[in-house]
Amino acid sequence: MASVDLTETQRQESLAEMLMARTLGTPIGGLIPLPNVDIARGLQVYQANAHASALRALESVFPVLQQLLGPESFAGLSRAYWHESPPARGDLAWLGAQLAMYLEGQPHLLEETPYLADLARLEFALAQAETAHDAELDATSLQLLAELDPKYLRLQLMPSVAVLNSRFPVLSIWQAHQVTEFEHADRFADARTKLLAREGEGILVFRLGWRAQAQLVSSAECNWLQALMGGTNLALALDVAGSAFDFQAWLAEALRLGWLMGASRVG
Repeated sequence: MASVDLTETQRQESLAEMLMARTLGTPIGGLIPLPNVDIARGLQVYQANAHASALRALESVFPVLQQLLGPESFAGLSRAYWHESPPARGDLAWLGAQLAMYLEGQPHLLEETPYLADLARLEFALAQAETAHDAELDATSLQLLAELDPKYLRLQLMPSVAVLNSRFPVLSIWQAHQVTEFEHADRFADARTKLLAREGEGILVFRLGWRAQAQLVSSAECNWLQALMGGTNLALALDVAGSAFDFQAWLAEALRLGWLMGASRVG
């Protein structure tokens, strides 16, 4: 019989270990057998409920990925991923945080559709943009742009902003799935053409109002945004973007669409 001297934390860890097992065998450490209670059966029900909850959470975040894989394959992927990357927090909205990396380790899926991992990154970024915490533009801080040398400045983007530099046309693929066949005779034509040409896409994700948005950005702007998000000072970020990058035009667009949160001194 299992020892009764284990702490509650140890018992919870034992339960989690059993639930994450791909097959449920004999209960281990810390679960005390009770008369007329089938622990294994109870764990199976618990695990089935966890699978169902994980599937619903992933379906809501990755609808295009589910369409591409099909409901049955997506459900199987959901179960396998749940065992490999169990939730690290109570909020299941974060369950898919590692799905792109998991997909990169599934060569049988990437052989036919090599863009699945980046598509997962895009869909997760869109979902996170809609739930990112609210922030307001610190307009006063932008006065620093006129007062300080760019090497002493840093720009902060809104919490909803994300950028993806993909080797594949994943935004075009995602957008094709937002259009019904009745609205467009061949909604996948553009995505197919770009795939055949091995054309990648730089993508900016942000929230406008309460809705997540995604738009294509140039290679220079993609490099610029990645530099800003990495905490690079303004001078170095401009160097990364290159001489063709128009900072003034970008700043006007960033203010119009709400990408920018403010400026701050470096150090």
